[in-house]
Amino acid sequence: MMEVLRSSVRALVVPYSALNETEQLFRAQVLAEKGLLTLVDDQSLTPESLAAGIGQALAAPQRKVAIKSDGARETGRIIRAMLSSS
Repeated sequence: MMEVLRSSVRALVVPYSALNETEQLFRAQVLAEKGLLTLVDDQSLTPESLAAGIGQALAAPQRKVAIKSDGARETGRIIRAMLSSS
């Protein structure tokens, strides 16, 4: 997902949701609600729903998203700040 968001490309995702897997579907739903990608649920995947999803993704505007991708560095900074203040 990070690669899709950072590159600002139009995207269609079909998240894996078998065997009670919910993380991919949850993340994709949130991003789809924000207009950042097109989602086709794997439980209702058909050639027709895939084709419709492709059409929707191609028609969607490209969006730039500001994403921080330095989580490890930021976590280290926070921990150092907490340790130096105690």
